[in-house]
Amino acid sequence: MSEYTSADAPDPNAERYKLAYDAAQRQLASQDGSLGSLRNRATGLFAASAFLVTASTTLGLLGGDDRREFPLWASIALLCIIIVQGVLVMAVLWPARFHFGPNIDEMLNPRLREVSDTSPNEHLVEEMASLIDENIHTIERRCLLYQAAILCLLAEVSIVFAATISLR
Repeated sequence: MSEYTSADAPDPNAERYKLAYDAAQRQLASQDGSLGSLRNRATGLFAASAFLVTASTTLGLLGGDDRREFPLWASIALLCIIIVQGVLVMAVLWPARFHFGPNIDEMLNPRLREVSDTSPNEHLVEEMASLIDENIHTIERRCLLYQAAILCLLAEVSIVFAATISLR
């Protein structure tokens, strides 16, 4: 019968890094879903805005004998705002430098990475934590652009209401 030595005991750090790696992998996948969802919402927002602008500018074309033209100032304002909003939405949709996991080359060929005192597992977890931070920064920037596009929609609705009131 062989004796049990401390070398045979499972490494508690290895299990901790495995859990951290799994958690980081799930968070990276979740971030990808967040960015995709934000892009879908930006597309829907722009479609709604395009519909609003198109429908509102036909106000003067529809109606009875007392038709009035949609105010020129409102048409120009809506055109300017929809252009700004289009640029904002395009910036949200534009391809982003986004990370989905650790560098595969480093996982397969440890000689490619810097020589350090840390274990490979610790190095991968630290790299993934850094990638998660970069992804968060990308998502936050895109959220700000999306919020600005929402403000453009609010301005468009306000202009349409003001123009409609001025027709009365």
